[in-house]
Amino acid sequence: MTVAEKCPRCGTGLSADAFAGLCPKCLGLLGFAPAATSAADAGLLRLGDYELLEEIARGGMGVVYRARQLSLNRIVAVKVVLHGPFASPEFVRRFRTEAEAEAALRHPNIVSIHEVGEHDGHHFLSMEYIEGQNFAELVREKPLPARRAAGYLKTIAEAVQHAHQSGVLHRDLKPSNVLLDIFDQPRVMDFGLAKLVHHDDELTTTGQVLGSPNHMPPEQAAGKFSDSSPQSDVYSLGAILYQLLTSRPPFQGETLQEILAQVQNAEPIPPRRLNPSVPADLQTLCLKCLQKEPARRYRSAQELADDLGHFLANEPIHARPVSLAERAWLWCRRRPVLAALSAALVVAVAFGLAGILWQWRRAEVNAQGELIQRLIAEDNAAKTRLNLYASDVALAARAMQRGDFGLARRTLDALRPESGGPDLRGFEWRYLWDLCRGNQSATLTGHTWIVTCTAFSPDGKRLATGSMDGTARIWDAATHTNIATLKVSDHAAWSVAFTPDGKALMTADTEGVQFWNADSWQVITNFPGKLAALSRDGTLLATADSSPFAWEPAGAVTLWDWRTGQRLRRFDLPGRALALSPDGSRLAVAGEKTGIHIFDAGSGKRLRSFATEKPVWSLNFSPDGRRLAAAGWSSEVSLWNPADDSPPQKISGHRLNVWSAVFSPDGATIVTTGSDQTLRLWDAATLQPKNVLRGHQSEVWCAAFSPDG
Repeated sequence: MTVAEKCPRCGTGLSADAFAGLCPKCLGLLGFAPAATSAADAGLLRLGDYELLEEIARGGMGVVYRARQLSLNRIVAVKVVLHGPFASPEFVRRFRTEAEAEAALRHPNIVSIHEVGEHDGHHFLSMEYIEGQNFAELVREKPLPARRAAGYLKTIAEAVQHAHQSGVLHRDLKPSNVLLDIFDQPRVMDFGLAKLVHHDDELTTTGQVLGSPNHMPPEQAAGKFSDSSPQSDVYSLGAILYQLLTSRPPFQGETLQEILAQVQNAEPIPPRRLNPSVPADLQTLCLKCLQKEPARRYRSAQELADDLGHFLANEPIHARPVSLAERAWLWCRRRPVLAALSAALVVAVAFGLAGILWQWRRAEVNAQGELIQRLIAEDNAAKTRLNLYASDVALAARAMQRGDFGLARRTLDALRPESGGPDLRGFEWRYLWDLCRGNQSATLTGHTWIVTCTAFSPDGKRLATGSMDGTARIWDAATHTNIATLKVSDHAAWSVAFTPDGKALMTADTEGVQFWNADSWQVITNFPGKLAALSRDGTLLATADSSPFAWEPAGAVTLWDWRTGQRLRRFDLPGRALALSPDGSRLAVAGEKTGIHIFDAGSGKRLRSFATEKPVWSLNFSPDGRRLAAAGWSSEVSLWNPADDSPPQKISGHRLNVWSAVFSPDGATIVTTGSDQTLRLWDAATLQPKNVLRGHQSEVWCAAFSPDG
C-alpha cells in the first residue's frame, strides 16, 4: 500500500485511493453508527477523567450527563456537543463560546465551569452538578407567591449584572435555564448563545432567529442578534418573572411564526388579569422589562434588581405604569391599519350603546317596575353580546393583519347567528369575511401533521401526498376520496412522484426511497436516501442522504437507474433539494448550507454553481429546462438560467417564507407557496402576479399542477 497522507480525523496512514480522504476505521464508524448524535448514542461511557452515569438534559447544541470525576471522586455535570467527532465547526465554535463565557464568570448564583476538554473528537465541558428543579418545572402547576418570585428574580438579576460587567451577554435566559438548588438559591446556567461583548467574532447573522421564542426580546425575534445589549437580557428577566407570577410565558401560540409575530407586535396580558394576587407595583416592574423598545426598559440588570429590592422592602419603586393614552399611541404606531379599523368599530359600538340607552330610558318612563327590570336585563345582555362581537371582530382583524387567515376565518365564522338569535354582523364583518375567505374547491383531510410534498399521476386521475406523519396518501382527484394510505416511515416523508407510465409511485423518507406498485400498493424495489427526484421521462432517479434542514448533517447525492437498480454515479458534493431537468441531462442540487450546483447527469461533471444568501428548500426546472426555480427560508423566489452565470430573476410578494415554486405543464404560469397561508400565481414571462389563492389555515409547503394544467 502506498501511503499518500494521513486521515484528518484519526491520523491513520491512507492509501492513495482512499475514499473521501477517510481511513477504514472512520468509514466503519460512519457505516455502523450513523445515528450517533451524542457520547452515549455512540456507545461512549467515559470521557477522559469522567464516567458518564445518565443523561439528564438535551438541547439544540449538546447533551448534559450526570457524571463522576474519577480523579476527585465527585459528581459533576458534563455537557457534550452533539454529533461528537462529526459536529460542524460552527457547533464547536458556539460550544467553545459558551465555555469561554461561563469560565470567565465567578458568582455564587452562576453555575461554575470546572474544565473544558476534548476526548476522541468529543468536545465537552464539566460543571457543578446542581440537585434541584428548574424554574419551568417549579411553576408548571401553579404560580409562585409574589414576594418569593420577586426575591428569586432579584438574585438572578444580580448574577446577570455580574455577567454583563464581565463582558458577557446571556441571550437565552428562560425558566428552564435557571436551577433552584437545595439551599433554595437560583443558579443561572447554559450560556450556549452568549455573546462576548468585547469580541468581534459573531456566530449569528442578521435574520437568523436563535433562542427560546417565548422569552426572547423583540430585537432578537426579528433576527437582529447584532442589536443585543444588556437590555435584551433585561427583557428575558421580565419574561421569567412573568412566568413565575402566572405559570405561562408572556406570549404563546400554535406556531413559531405566530409567537415571533406576537413578540414583535402584541402587548402581553397584564399579570394581574391572570393572577389577581399579583401586587400592582410588581406588575408595573414586570411590564417595564417587557417593553418593545430597549430604551423603555431598565437600563441594566442591576437597576432592575434595585427596584425589586425596593418592592421587597415595601418602598416605592421607580418604575411607573404606562398610561392608557401612551399605550394606545404606541399600539397605533405599530398597527396603523388595525388602529383605523378599531376606531371605526368603537364608533359603531358607541352608536349602538347610545341607541340601547335611549330605549332603556324610554322604557323607564313608560313602564312599571317588573317591565323595567326585564328591559335592564335584556339591555345588559345586548351590551355584553355587542362587546364580545366587537372583541372577536378585532381579533379576526389582527389575525388577518399578520397573515393568519385560518384563525380569522374561524373567528368570523363563529359570529354567525344561531337559529332565532340576533344577527350582530354589519359591514365590518362582511368586509373582513370577503378579504379572508378561501378559494378552495375541496379540502382533503386525513394527514395528522404537515403535508410536505404532492404529485399528480400522469393521467391526472390520482393525487399523492406525503406528510411528516410518516404516511403517503393516494386520493381520487375527481371524488376527493382516499384510495390508499401507505405507512412509509416513523418520521417524515419528503418526496413523492409517479413514474412516467403511472404504474409505480416513488416515495422518499427518513428511512429510504421506495417504489410501490400503483395497483396493489406493495413495495417493488427500494434505494438508500432520504429525499429523491425522478426524471419526467426515462429511468433516472436522483437521491440524497440528507433531510431538507440545513442544520442537520448533509449526505451524498447519487444517480440510479431505478428500473435495474444500477448505481450510475455518485457526485462529489453533498446536497439537499434535488431536481432533474426534463430531458434528464442535468441535475440541480441545493448545497449543504447555501448555494446551488448544476451537474451533467451523464458524466457527473459540475457545470456551474450559483451562490445564495440562505439555504434552499426546493428546486424545480421549467418544462423547457431553461429556468430553475429555487425557494426556501426567504420571502423571495430566485429564477436561474442553468446554462449561464447570469444573476437570477426575483419573484416577490409573499409576506413570509416561500417554500416551493412550481411551473405549470405549459411553462406559462408559476405557483408559489408560503408561510403566509397563500398560493400565488405568476405570469412566467413577466413575473407579474395573476392571482392569490387562500383556503389553507396554516403554512403551505408544496403544490402540484395536474397534467392538463
